[in-house]
Amino acid sequence: MELGVNCRGRMNEFSKRFADLLKAARKNSGLSQDQVAERAGITRVSVANYESGQHGISLEHAVHLASILGFSLDGLRDG
Repeated sequence: MELGVNCRGRMNEFSKRFADLLKAARKNSGLSQDQVAERAGITRVSVANYESGQHGISLEHAVHLASILGFSLDGLRDG
């Protein structure tokens, strides 16, 4: 299941909030996109796409990235 992009490829509100939170958490942690990608077992391009909202993200990857960077997904659903 992919979260965040509707059938026309437009970023929805969850995707925008997740992208903003992911980027802020990564920067606050002092990690580069490459470092996050390596820890998550994904590519740097994937991290960049998630941060920009270019692509939806699976729930599994969202939870994994949140765990790596120490943030919660709890508030994203409700805004």
